[in-house]
Amino acid sequence: MEYLTKIETLLDTGEQANIRLAFHLAKSQNIRSFLDKKYLFLGNLFLKEVPENIDVLDKIERLVLSENELSTLPESIGSLTSLKELMLSNNRLEHLPKTFSSLTKMKWLYLGNNAFKYFPRQILELKNLTVLSLRNSYFIKKLPLNLGQLKHLSILSLTRSQVRNIPESIGQLKKLEILDFADNNILNLPNSIGELTSLKSIDLSKNMLRTLPEQLAQLSNLEKLNLRSNYLPSKDISRLEKVLPHCKILY
Repeated sequence: MEYLTKIETLLDTGEQANIRLAFHLAKSQNIRSFLDKKYLFLGNLFLKEVPENIDVLDKIERLVLSENELSTLPESIGSLTSLKELMLSNNRLEHLPKTFSSLTKMKWLYLGNNAFKYFPRQILELKNLTVLSLRNSYFIKKLPLNLGQLKHLSILSLTRSQVRNIPESIGQLKKLEILDFADNNILNLPNSIGELTSLKSIDLSKNMLRTLPEQLAQLSNLEKLNLRSNYLPSKDISRLEKVLPHCKILY
């Protein structure tokens, strides 16, 4: 108990060296009550780096590292193979380490408000992912053509980016319920969007849409469709209102 109290005190300081020391102490003294933790909050501590020895927490399932000053992650983060939820929003990350693709149990991933210049391709290996947030990824312009391999996604959010095209493979995301691409540069929608019959909400406001595919009419479970601030003719909106009478359409 004495060591555990010391570890918790070190973590509470929020200082880089103390956090590293806490992990080292836990491992050297085999403090199972800490090493077997399922949840750890290290958010809003102004951390500039994640200690390399974070891999001692190989039982961790939920890790919060949001609201820090992280520009990189250590390769050792790939050893946290029990992780199901990772919150990294509001940092300075430009890329993810190669080992990130080892986190195959991940279900909820929050990466918004970082500095990614490209869609991190390691994410495509996280086949159990259900929630992916890349909100405010201002530099991302392209989505991977094989985005559709994330077949368990139910929520996909990539607002306030510079995406121009949505790949046809998005039609493979049969479990998708919420799609949020507000405030991008999207010119058109793929016909395959009509295959997303689980969709309940779509936000495409503040884009550059001039036409809509007829396949939108197939989204019989759609409850809300936001098309505000686009360049759509009124006849397209009227047609949608007729074929989707139970959907609230904002324009």
